[in-house]
Amino acid sequence: MAEARAAVQRAEQSLADLTLRAPFTGTVTAVDAAVGEFVAAGAPVVTLAALDTLRVETVDLSERDIAFVSLGQPVSVLIEPLAVTLSGRVVRIAPQSSTIGGDVVYTVWIDLDEQPPELRWGMSAEVTIGD
Repeated sequence: MAEARAAVQRAEQSLADLTLRAPFTGTVTAVDAAVGEFVAAGAPVVTLAALDTLRVETVDLSERDIAFVSLGQPVSVLIEPLAVTLSGRVVRIAPQSSTIGGDVVYTVWIDLDEQPPELRWGMSAEVTIGD
């Protein structure tokens, strides 16, 4: 009887291991695996996004300008497809540079003070950092 109970527990654990649980409430924006497909441990299966709190991420802030950027600094963000300018603040600065087209650049993350309902993940934005 004990052996049967242990087998049931192992089967229940195996079933639980096949269940995906999100670390936060969000929206599935991409599915990277098909039903019945074997997926390697650690491989992405879905992309989950918290679309109610989108964050702007710069990709081309030059090494000449990064010295003038600080946490909490106010920014102005022009959302080009919406033709709207929003205010925000610098919330994170990459500690290490990247190289794009031979230029040394830094990533800066910005939280917006408000988020229009029309704003979508991946929209183009022009960021002006400073007062």
